[in-house]
Amino acid sequence: MTTKTQRLDTAKSSGIDFSARRVYIFGAISDKLAQDLLPGIFMLDETKGPIGVHISTPGGDSDAGMGLYDVIRNCKNPTTTFGVGGVYSIGAVLLQAGKKRIMTANAMMMVHNATMTMSGDDIDTKGLNRLNEECKLSNWRYQSLLARRSGASEKQMAKWCEKETYFTAAEALKAGFIDAILGD
Repeated sequence: MTTKTQRLDTAKSSGIDFSARRVYIFGAISDKLAQDLLPGIFMLDETKGPIGVHISTPGGDSDAGMGLYDVIRNCKNPTTTFGVGGVYSIGAVLLQAGKKRIMTANAMMMVHNATMTMSGDDIDTKGLNRLNEECKLSNWRYQSLLARRSGASEKQMAKWCEKETYFTAAEALKAGFIDAILGD
């Protein structure tokens, strides 16, 4: 029998509590985080039962976030995503992955357009043009997904994403980003 202390230690090290069928996505989203969580999510989905995904993130790598979104969204088992604390940037997309989407009463969510950096000594016009096109594609993917899941128009989503737009849980519910608010 697994003790609560052992479960806590496992959840802290892996981000997954297999006994409670919960995934914890806390901190910056990165390839490493996705690499650590994805096998466990697949393992949880091999057995029947609901899966809870708890999210608190300042954002991070959009490709890693989109990969996590796709896997969570396509689970055979019912998934519920919980926004806790701050659910910012690509975290807003992760929140949309659940079949049911919930934020705690005091959580905040933020959406915005992508930012990208280019490194190297020689920054030329071709590189800047390529970066601009990648940024446009990233923004389109992000905004389209959020619009589709929330029911907002693409025009409204683009307006929200032009600048950092923050939503309280009540505002996120009204905007269609979540289905319910947990607690008061």
